Amino acid sequence: MIVEPIGTPAGLDRTMAPARERIGELLATYSPDQLKVLFDYVARAADAYQVSVEHLRTASAP
Repeated sequence: MIVEPIGTPAGLDRTMAPARERIGELLATYSPDQLKVLFDYVARAADAYQVSVEHLRTASAP
């Protein structure tokens, strides 16, 4: 099953703006080389979680 968003939830950008600003400030404290490592880690971790979720789905399928 694929779920496609049909729009942005009302007020989401306004609600998330402070967190995005703080994250931007935090990321600005890292050097370009550190950011490369950080973003690489986040991408790999996201992939690992996705693989784990897929494994759980297939393991629990009838």
